[in-house]
Amino acid sequence: MPLWSELAQLVAEKTGESLSSYGGDLFDMFDSIARKTNRARLDDAVRAAIPEDNFDPGLVHQLIASLPWARVYTTNYDNLLIRALGEKFPIIDEKDYELLSLPLDRQPRLIHLHGTLAHMHTLGGRDYKRWSEKHPLAHNRLISDGTESTILFLGYSNSDPHFRQLILPMIEELKAERGQNNHSWMWRPSPDQIELFNARDHLEVHSIEKDAEWAASLEILKAAYLDLVGTLSPQKSGEAAQQPGGVAAPKNKHLLGDRTTKINGYKLFYYRDNRSISRENLSRRSGVEAWRIAELEKVNTEKNLGPECFKVCSHEEIRSLEKALRPETSLEYGKSDDILAYYIEYYKNNWRQPRAKSSPQQDSLFSGRTRSVVFDFGGTLTKPQFKENTWERIWKSVGFTLEEANELHHQFSAGKITHRQWCDLTCEKLRGAGFCRQHFEAVSGNINAMPGLRSTFEELRSRGIAIHIVSGSLRTIIENVLDDSSRYVDSIRSNEMYFDANGLLSKVIGHAYDFEGKARFITMVAEGLGCHPIDILFIGNSLNDEKAATSGARTLCVNPKHTHFYVESMWNNVIREMTDLRQIVQFL
Repeated sequence: MPLWSELAQLVAEKTGESLSSYGGDLFDMFDSIARKTNRARLDDAVRAAIPEDNFDPGLVHQLIASLPWARVYTTNYDNLLIRALGEKFPIIDEKDYELLSLPLDRQPRLIHLHGTLAHMHTLGGRDYKRWSEKHPLAHNRLISDGTESTILFLGYSNSDPHFRQLILPMIEELKAERGQNNHSWMWRPSPDQIELFNARDHLEVHSIEKDAEWAASLEILKAAYLDLVGTLSPQKSGEAAQQPGGVAAPKNKHLLGDRTTKINGYKLFYYRDNRSISRENLSRRSGVEAWRIAELEKVNTEKNLGPECFKVCSHEEIRSLEKALRPETSLEYGKSDDILAYYIEYYKNNWRQPRAKSSPQQDSLFSGRTRSVVFDFGGTLTKPQFKENTWERIWKSVGFTLEEANELHHQFSAGKITHRQWCDLTCEKLRGAGFCRQHFEAVSGNINAMPGLRSTFEELRSRGIAIHIVSGSLRTIIENVLDDSSRYVDSIRSNEMYFDANGLLSKVIGHAYDFEGKARFITMVAEGLGCHPIDILFIGNSLNDEKAATSGARTLCVNPKHTHFYVESMWNNVIREMTDLRQIVQFL
């Protein structure tokens, strides 16, 4: 990978600039490139200079991944730490910090402070100067983590612009909050710099003089940690196994009595195996014997999906297992999420199948034949070029605020009005504000298809895969955007608008397959094809797409907006930044 000086030279050559023209100031050169041309050209030049896929994580990355940091921050743009840590959802931008509201064991370990090569939000001098202002959640989290934990700054030199522009100012802010020093392994600092950092910044500096010392120092740290863990370990020979919190695990009595039910073996296996909990470990935590857990995990896949597939157990066993596993759902059969594709495919791919625990569990979940792809429309088949969705832009076109535009949505979500009433009230308010055909055409004329749409539809058709669109958008808009590609589409379910002879809005007709209805539509498609919903791939991007997974279809989230894309039972896979529809082909 290029160092900063090499990166500056490569970017200068790509853009016809000279670093010397800016007194050697890399950030000034970056700002000038963005001003003279555009930010996209600067970003492209940096991406060309850092070909991340030509590199693999090295020993240093592997050693970093092997140590139990409270959190790992990086100012690098490349994906090597993502790959080394096996991090599925690293925090990249402000919107991602909601992931830290998840339970501790599911929170991301990695934060990209300045973005990734796909989204370099902090690159030029102006970006650094406004970083705290534009990224308040990132700044507050960094200060919070730095107050609660000791930080090791690894890999910087005193001349590194990341260190000068971000690390030192942050250390200054942390210094007043902490009672102990932080640490830095720094590339060849002078004795005077070491003394200054210690006295001024409460930063103890360890000098790295040779490249090999980065890994050697981490090896020493890892050995010290393992030695410490061994010294502090409370387990002694003959000691009773303890549950978390220090409570001895009770012996399993395995008394079913009259209080029996069925346990969903798919879910039990998923939550135990995906979290790398052995049956013996779960037995110690729950009091249910290991052989019994193995029995309850067995699913009779020869039967049609239903209660006869699963084992009988007691309510007490389920309560004990749920208390130990803390799943996000009930393990008892008979719940709305019993046939989620995620659980079924995980079972098929991992039941008694050896695998490397370090590899991402989401890779190639589905290995069968896709019979149909069901698409959402807005933000999925269209470029996400507007902050507001189509309906919000329609309301704004006649003077409504976003709060007014979304009020009826809130009432529908709260169950105060039906979908039909929502459509009627929408028509009444828009018509009263003078919404007409010209407004509609102005809004719809700026919506563009996602690049690669036509070739993707052709690919699906060549494979014999049916194409359906189910959306809360409007049929006229969908047909205009698809243009002649609509001939590949088997059906469209969407809302419709009608205008009177004067061009004024006269009626809004809703359809029955939005929100929860998307799952019903997928079920209907599966019945028509004579296949299981798992043979169908649903592709969406937003809140009204979340219920699709309850149909049992596989789900793919693209360009997520207002949805919990990291909830694996809701979204089997995600493309965080889709720029071409052909990116979905790998999930067929």
